[in-house]
Amino acid sequence: MRGGKLCVGIFLSCLLGTGIPLGIGLKVLSDRLPESSAVAPAPPAKVTPVYPAVLTGRPSVELGDFILSTMPDAASYSPNVPWHDWDWAASDGHIVWQPEFSRANKSDFLEEDDAEDVRRKGLVRINVLGDVSSILRETRQELGWDVSLSAPLSARAGTWEIILAPHECFSVPYKNCSYEIGPSLAHAGITADLKYVSQADAGYDYSYILHHADKADTLLIDHQRWGTGGDSQTISIMDSNEISDVPVEDGVAEKREGTNSVEQADIMHYSTQASEALKAVTGHIPEAKGKSCTLQISIDDRGNLAAIDALYIGNMGALCNAAIAVLEHESWPEPHHSLPVDFVVRVEG
Repeated sequence: MRGGKLCVGIFLSCLLGTGIPLGIGLKVLSDRLPESSAVAPAPPAKVTPVYPAVLTGRPSVELGDFILSTMPDAASYSPNVPWHDWDWAASDGHIVWQPEFSRANKSDFLEEDDAEDVRRKGLVRINVLGDVSSILRETRQELGWDVSLSAPLSARAGTWEIILAPHECFSVPYKNCSYEIGPSLAHAGITADLKYVSQADAGYDYSYILHHADKADTLLIDHQRWGTGGDSQTISIMDSNEISDVPVEDGVAEKREGTNSVEQADIMHYSTQASEALKAVTGHIPEAKGKSCTLQISIDDRGNLAAIDALYIGNMGALCNAAIAVLEHESWPEPHHSLPVDFVVRVEG
């Protein structure tokens, strides 16, 4: 052992003494090390399985940031030009676009009242504050989102609507098919002003005007659906000028049997008043952050608050109690048509 150490010491001394760089001497020693002593190469980074597979390797984008990208720049926005043209995000590395446009109705002979849309479809990886939708296949896999540009057949100048939804997400074998969008919007610096809450088949439509310092105001409608089989979500994004033109069935105002235009005006008026009042509790209850409360409100024919019921889906108790307390102190105007009015409103923590 002593001899070995001496040889090494003499060898190094000789190298130093002869002017041979020490690094070369060490390189000679390392070349003679057994192969088993070599440092193993790092394993390749694990690739998260994504479905559809065409999204594999694509970057994921936060939902709020993606919605921000759909909002027109305030400096260049004009209500007299198309909101977005068909080339929107054509070179975006996040979106995988289909090569062809599609139509809702394939007939070449359309009646004037046929609601045919032209659509450009694609797929994108979306996360919501780091969380993702998923599908169970061979393993649990991240689920991409559908994105499409849509316009009536006659709208050659540009798109009317951008539609976003988890890809075919509903029931088994899917998870996280719907999200509270408020926290994600806030994370992107977007302020969401809830304008209308409208009841629809198996769910509700929430209509917001989005505000951002560098962007033009934008209309977003969050279509939430649920039932015994599961839940789903579709987000529609449009020019804010469309809010007066969006069809009733798309969720700006509630549509039900026997509802006339005067009653619709009352529903909109009460919804707006309730939304303004509920700003007093939004963001003021720490444990309610990221939660929501949906309330069914009844106003009698004299403008008195007849009932408030908290709908059971996804509600947060403390937030609901605070919202009810605020609405109970509101002074409601008498309805124009002298009949009871029912409407729905949601508050987000």
